[in-house]
Amino acid sequence: MNTIMKKALTSLVFVLAFAVCSTAAFAGILKRPYLIYPGNNTTMEVLWQDTATETTNTISWGTDTTYSLGSTAVSENNSSANQHIYTITGLTPNTLYYYQVTADGNPADGVYGSGSFLTAPAANATSVQFIGLGDTRTQPNALDMVEAEVNKVVAANPSYQGLAIHDGDWVATDAETDWTNEWFSPNMADSIKFLSQVPVNGAKGNHEDDGGYSIYFPKYYPFPWTQVSQVGTKGSLPELNNFFWSFDYGPVHFTIVDQYSEQKTVNGQSGTSGPSVGSTQYNWLVSDLTAASNNPNTPWKVLIYHEPAWNSGTHTNNLYAQQIMDPLVKQYNVDVVYTGHSHNYTRCGVYSTQTTSDSIAPNVPYVTEGDSGAPNDTVDLTNTTTGSSQGWRHILLADETYSYMTFDVEGKTMTMKAWSVIQSNGAPVVGVTNTSTAPSYTSVTPTTSVPIETVVLNHFTDMTSQVSATTTGYGYNRVSKLYTTNLTITNNGPALTGNVDVALNGLVSGVTATAAIAKNNGLTPGITLTNATGQNNGAPMITASTSGLASGASITIPLTFSTTSGAAINFTPVILQE
Repeated sequence: MNTIMKKALTSLVFVLAFAVCSTAAFAGILKRPYLIYPGNNTTMEVLWQDTATETTNTISWGTDTTYSLGSTAVSENNSSANQHIYTITGLTPNTLYYYQVTADGNPADGVYGSGSFLTAPAANATSVQFIGLGDTRTQPNALDMVEAEVNKVVAANPSYQGLAIHDGDWVATDAETDWTNEWFSPNMADSIKFLSQVPVNGAKGNHEDDGGYSIYFPKYYPFPWTQVSQVGTKGSLPELNNFFWSFDYGPVHFTIVDQYSEQKTVNGQSGTSGPSVGSTQYNWLVSDLTAASNNPNTPWKVLIYHEPAWNSGTHTNNLYAQQIMDPLVKQYNVDVVYTGHSHNYTRCGVYSTQTTSDSIAPNVPYVTEGDSGAPNDTVDLTNTTTGSSQGWRHILLADETYSYMTFDVEGKTMTMKAWSVIQSNGAPVVGVTNTSTAPSYTSVTPTTSVPIETVVLNHFTDMTSQVSATTTGYGYNRVSKLYTTNLTITNNGPALTGNVDVALNGLVSGVTATAAIAKNNGLTPGITLTNATGQNNGAPMITASTSGLASGASITIPLTFSTTSGAAINFTPVILQE
């Protein structure tokens, strides 16, 4: 843990408790203070909305709760709504700051909210942590319980405080009432706490869309879009579209796509959407991914959009995303595709024994995180038709419970963890549809997080095309009850240096969450590589050499398996150079 984080943790707990529990803070505030990371590691944007008559509020900030670094009067951003936005500048990267918003600069007259934030790491940082959410709409009690679990993550490791990403469908409709009652509800104490300490950056979903534009999404989350445009006016508020943008967060580059500024019909499937080839957004997308690929400080690339190209049912696969996004994922070596829309957690990819002529990018996790508050959707694992434009044939794992994700980047390794949120007694969380008269959700239902899966991605070079691999027959040890085969790899090209690893594509393991469903089309469930030294995109991995492999040289390593099924052990070896 960062030394600064350790020293600040006690004060952090105090100030967050004060922010949520202070009676004075609730008196004149409608939307309590929340955060946007504008993409610059020396800035943070604080937003809030009051209900009082004053035209200015005061925000103060510092490295402790004396708020001694600055204090500024902030005028209303929209005079009809008492909305305030202030960007704090001149900050130090990877540093914890505290802030307070007051009615007129005098805390005795009303504290509208207090909180803290962690600035983004230095541009050349090689490690970073962040949170993943999606489809938070409609059931505010479920969202509040998910964010209660996220708050526990932040309390245990404040490095996660710096950023959360969101893949769309923030609220049920792009209406003032839904933003007030679902995302900013005073009944949602854990959500208020979460929003006061973690900036949320993300994409627009179909539930924020109104015929290709939005009004309240850009009002409450005015991200620094690349080319936002106005298509009209409704009342006194602008109708805006083109919500595409990108930002760096340490070694990770995030590219956020707006699928709803252009509506398309592809192969008879209506309602599909996204940037067409040659459009302004498509040209920007190509330019953005090219720049990220050429930036040595951002080796990791995450592509975020709402409707998944590949998922586990409920909604159809988005054919437009398959046709437009997937080729770019392959061309620019995108590491993770992060989407929502279907209300479950799903990870799609290519099975080890699967041959496919479709667009999906091999060795890339297509993640659907679509159940951080929306009603649960049952996953569909029945259609594995390889020739169909639909069909849920690429599912590696799917889970139907409420969920969130954590991401941990350490150099060439990214660890993604999916977490199921259930009641502490083991029962599932029961979502409640939004109502302005809903009771307070705080402490009504104690919750806990249960791991769905852990997936480790490695920024290694795939050398499979220049290395041949062969295996012997399987021997069985009656004492250990293990099966062993010898794998020999031969380097048919230039010398390999450093560690040489072998990933066995096709195994998904470690699934323990309630209602989790795993589909393994390579190794049968119950088969485990017992001498694995690591993992790569869900597949077990073993280090074959720590000193490289000369041109023409061979190396033989044992692979040892346990099995509870007695089924055949099948896998495809992938050779990786660290």
